[in-house]
Amino acid sequence: MRSRVSESSRSSLSLVLVAMAATGCSLPHAAAPVADDASADRSDIVAADREASVGPDVIDDVAMDTPDVVTPIDVVSMDVTDSGVEPTIEAGADVRDAGVIMDTGVIVDTGVIVDTGVIVDTGVIVDSGVLVDTGVVADGGLRPVRCADIAMSSRGAEVQTLYYRPMLDRTWQARCDFTTTGGPWTLIAKVEPAQMAWEYNNNRWTDGSVLNEPSTDNARASAKFRGFSELSFTSMRLDFQTDESGVGLGPWTSRTITFAHDSGGRPLNDVLNGSDNQLITGTTRGNWTGLLPTVAVFFDVQLQPNCNRVAFNNVGGGGGGAHKVRIGILGNNEMNCDSCDSWIGVGGNPPSLGGATQVAGNRHPNDPSSIIDNEERRTPSWVFIWVR
Repeated sequence: MRSRVSESSRSSLSLVLVAMAATGCSLPHAAAPVADDASADRSDIVAADREASVGPDVIDDVAMDTPDVVTPIDVVSMDVTDSGVEPTIEAGADVRDAGVIMDTGVIVDTGVIVDTGVIVDTGVIVDSGVLVDTGVVADGGLRPVRCADIAMSSRGAEVQTLYYRPMLDRTWQARCDFTTTGGPWTLIAKVEPAQMAWEYNNNRWTDGSVLNEPSTDNARASAKFRGFSELSFTSMRLDFQTDESGVGLGPWTSRTITFAHDSGGRPLNDVLNGSDNQLITGTTRGNWTGLLPTVAVFFDVQLQPNCNRVAFNNVGGGGGGAHKVRIGILGNNEMNCDSCDSWIGVGGNPPSLGGATQVAGNRHPNDPSSIIDNEERRTPSWVFIWVR
């Protein structure tokens, strides 16, 4: 039996011969090439000879030199808890016990208030007026934005803390009226009748400024509160406070007009930034003239008899000479609204009559054609503006 060394030597010699053939070299005294048929027969002989000469023990040793073959292992199951694959939840099963996905987009701890469903810190827009006047629930409690949001148990005080940016904890002190019909009401302005800053064309009516915010009492002191530019409303109330003597001796009498008006989600300054003649419905001429003291027993001389349009940005036609009022009613001696000369309301224009400023109350010119309305009249009134 041939040894493994002999077999190894033969393999080495074969490799040398192949290499020499590839490079064109030849051995001395090489035998002549064998014909194709002879070569085929010779190969069979060589194979048989090799099989006979190599014993089983050698073949086993050769096989042991080959690389090990790894048998694949069938994957029967795998844990997918952390892979984003949602496990199957049987009907009626408690989700908390069924492996809820914790890392694939399910919001489990990002600020959702479970008891109210309101998202308080996940992308709510707070600088553009969204969710600033709807009583946003945050931190489990109500943050009131208007007096109507105040809990019944907390309505003992007339001055309340309200939020105008609930998400940012921005607050203001507001006067609330919890008793007058139609309320609760939130005070947003106190208009002084002789102050030019409240004249129709002044920016105070349309900007976001505030004035004298600490004046939350009933004192007659000009003020413009945060709610003027923050609170939308569905109803408005105007309180006219008028000196009955007309010369500052008193007594002062308060008369009120209330009307429904849906601001469309806008605060008052935005409404007044809008178009002219935004109609106010639900009031009559008598409601407006009743805001002022009677100056004649049988005659209504606070307002000319015609036009009688009630509106925000109430502007008479016929050019710049026509009168206008921010909130109120217009009157005219002619049968139209083109050349109105009188008004009752707040934010009137022109501001001067007989050298005196007049922006709130009423303004009535003389009418030479009438034996009754033949003199100019003005009744200055403080006007407190409330919204709900």
